[in-house]
Amino acid sequence: MQDSEKRIYHDIITKCWVTFSKGRPYPEFSDEWWERLIADFDDIRKEYANTDYSELVNELTMKMQDQHERRQKEWKSLQ
Repeated sequence: MQDSEKRIYHDIITKCWVTFSKGRPYPEFSDEWWERLIADFDDIRKEYANTDYSELVNELTMKMQDQHERRQKEWKSLQ
């Protein structure tokens, strides 16, 4: 793998991580919080749409959203 391709993978993973861990000005798991999170991941998916990386980006962003959903279920069970 060439460095230029490594850079693309690095950028994808970094963008997904930043979006996943980003603080938002809404209470965590509120409707507004979810809407912003999904919109942010949609922006990443749009950036890589119709590229060789779109499937990876789609799956990675969905898995990260799934992880927040799992966290929300755990949080609700503790309430």
